Amino acid sequence: MGVFDVMGQLIVSDNSSLVLVTVPEEIKASGSTRVLPVMGLASFSFEFTPFSTSTFNITFSSSSMVDYVFEYQFRDCQSGEVRSQRGCFPCAKNSYSLEPSNEACQICPDHVQCSGRMDLVLDPDYWRANTTTDVIYRCLVQESCLGGFASVCASGYKGTMCNSCAEGFYRYGNWQCRDCEMEVPEAARGVLIAILVIVNAAVPAQLFLEEEGIGYRCALLIRIFVNYAQTIMYVTLLHAHWGFSSLVHNEILRVVGSFGGLLIYGGCKFNDLGVSAHFFQAIALAMYPVLLLVTCCVFWGLFLRCQKETLGVIMSAWCVALYCYLPVLSLVVVSLYECQEVAGETWLVVDMQEKCWSGQHLYFAQALAAPLLVILVLGHCFAYLCLIKPPATTVCRNFHKYLTA
Repeated sequence: MGVFDVMGQLIVSDNSSLVLVTVPEEIKASGSTRVLPVMGLASFSFEFTPFSTSTFNITFSSSSMVDYVFEYQFRDCQSGEVRSQRGCFPCAKNSYSLEPSNEACQICPDHVQCSGRMDLVLDPDYWRANTTTDVIYRCLVQESCLGGFASVCASGYKGTMCNSCAEGFYRYGNWQCRDCEMEVPEAARGVLIAILVIVNAAVPAQLFLEEEGIGYRCALLIRIFVNYAQTIMYVTLLHAHWGFSSLVHNEILRVVGSFGGLLIYGGCKFNDLGVSAHFFQAIALAMYPVLLLVTCCVFWGLFLRCQKETLGVIMSAWCVALYCYLPVLSLVVVSLYECQEVAGETWLVVDMQEKCWSGQHLYFAQALAAPLLVILVLGHCFAYLCLIKPPATTVCRNFHKYLTA
């Protein structure tokens, strides 16, 4: 007990009365419970065991003062700490703990830098749903995830795994988001679409109309290029990782694989239609067989000038063009069914703003993907029949010649 003046100076002190501390029986206090004051001040130092988060009453008593009951509640362990009998201890560098009930710190996972406690700093191209989870995902779109503590998305990206385009950006190619101000003009896209359709519908027909000449050679080269381009598109769109260097995988495959998306992306003007970019792309691709048929009718109708074999050549050219187009069409069908579970929700891989098997995805999977599956099955069955049976019709004979070229 001490008396102090207004300046905080000790005037009179009681240095003769012991101060006793009484703690509850359920906890043990290591340290002196009897202290003789020095200049009116009694100092205590305790360590309570076992560790508990309950509230306890600690009583201070002395013959020269009224008993003082001090109510104390030990705080619980927090994220970044682990629990022991002695209390809460923070995790050191290269370890972490997200659950206060953990009895040991976790080892820092791959692609993450741990500075201690609960600080998980992700490498670029990796993402997690929130700062309270250690479930790490590799982003599907390279360079869209900046990593860090809060999994920040790059400019133009947002949403689950940074796989959706932000406002003012449009979907281009393999889920790449581009600024609307850099959108490819409609005229340029129209020219590219016209060239692609004519090449697919007209030039390959040279394989069954001729067996030599520059047209035949160009058709062979185009067929080889289409085969390799579509293989690369499969690898890129389905996220299969080849054993090439990162430069090849990240740049060349992405550029070639994105070329098809240049022709059919929705662009910024379709952002307000209520249809996601991928579904718009699927609709555009589904219309290509009709566009190929019209091109064949016009091109070969003018070229043959209504000769007897005009209809057979037109149908043959359409079958060849459609056969060249089947791999891309099958990619659309596969992508409409390719889902991935992320943070407890199942999302469409190519557009993680769309939940699988509900809403737009359910509608498009039934109304669009099912007819495309029928086209794929019939197309491959027709090609198989033309290969194993002697060609009986002009269409099958020409198609057989193309398949065996």
